[in-house]
Amino acid sequence: MLHEIASKITEQLVKNNTDDQNMIDIYIYGTECILNSSITIFFIIIASFFMHQFPQILIWLGAFVLLRNHFGGYHAPNHFLCITISSLLGITAMLFHHFPIYSDPLFVLILYIISVLYTVFLVPVNNPKKHLSDHRKHIEKLKSIIILLIEFTICFFLATSWTSYITISTLDTILLSFISILSDHTHSFSQSTRHE
Repeated sequence: MLHEIASKITEQLVKNNTDDQNMIDIYIYGTECILNSSITIFFIIIASFFMHQFPQILIWLGAFVLLRNHFGGYHAPNHFLCITISSLLGITAMLFHHFPIYSDPLFVLILYIISVLYTVFLVPVNNPKKHLSDHRKHIEKLKSIIILLIEFTICFFLATSWTSYITISTLDTILLSFISILSDHTHSFSQSTRHE
């Protein structure tokens, strides 16, 4: 359904421009991505108003999007599942925020040591929608480590109530990329057992 909406929007935007007709598929895909992200952010922000956590969820969104963009990882097979999973992650962040462990400096330190090790050895995580050259993988890895260190510094030294959102966003990002690694290995394992 989202694809049809994106197609109609794109066709309206480029109908008078003949130069853009050969790029229509790229424009449709871009419009789909914008709609998908906008719907997800809309649901998360609406939930944040009901839970009285609007400024905090903006911090979670910023931290999550920054990391997710460079970590790579799991992509849902359809828009409905993508919007659902992403919205649930945001809502979960708002619920988990109240657990004291997310503001504990020792927990933050341990999490970020694990995150940097995870990043050094496993990031960026491949996915079928985004193929990266070896050079690009090194750049994404370096960016991820820099973002993690900045986030760690903010969380560890400020240790305010809203910094727990950054910690939760890091856990969410690692979880999604780890799911991608597991599903890739499971898929590879099932393929190899079929051929035996």
